[in-house]
Amino acid sequence: MERVVTWEVSTPQRGYQAPGSWPKGDVRISSEDGTATHVSVPVSVARRLAKMQHEHELPNPIEQSRLMEAMQGLMRDAAAQLVYRLLAKRDYSILEVRKRLMAEGFPEDVERHTVQRFMDAGLLSNQRFADAFIRSKKSAGLGMQRIAYELAKRGVDVGEITGWPSAYACPDEERDRALAVASRKTVREPNAYAKMVRFLSGRGFSLAVSRSVAREVVLES
Repeated sequence: MERVVTWEVSTPQRGYQAPGSWPKGDVRISSEDGTATHVSVPVSVARRLAKMQHEHELPNPIEQSRLMEAMQGLMRDAAAQLVYRLLAKRDYSILEVRKRLMAEGFPEDVERHTVQRFMDAGLLSNQRFADAFIRSKKSAGLGMQRIAYELAKRGVDVGEITGWPSAYACPDEERDRALAVASRKTVREPNAYAKMVRFLSGRGFSLAVSRSVAREVVLES
């Protein structure tokens, strides 16, 4: 015989949230023998469930399998809507989307399903994210080594990026960008040359480029 349960949903109170965290909702599922379990759900799902509870869209009591199926469907819909909203603003790496879904409280199976769905549709791609990211960071004055490091933090291996690095920057262009960055930086004695080399290296330019540009800007000017 199908197990029948009662359920109650609560949504989080508005208030302070620690940086990088998202509030969660709670679904309390009680069985006939008095035992109860709590299921944490994303707040968007909790609010939808609360509305369904208020408007009697889902019975209460209800067969447990039917309740769980309804919750699963709501979570998949909410996860897809979240990713659509994210990608409408800018490109994201696959890892960034996964982290966001997990932070909001979506279970692992929903996260995997949603990410694969968007990858299959061509809407989520590390290659496309990297193309936009590299252009942006080059404009901000970062060297290719620093850009590769920042991509790795976002789950993107530059070895998997088509055309890296030659399609994005030739040696002469890299040096020209380093020279433009150095020209806007003021360094003072003592050790102005060493300070400029460290500054350019920290921006992600190779040591050879950093030394060459620092020599031109500091020693030969």
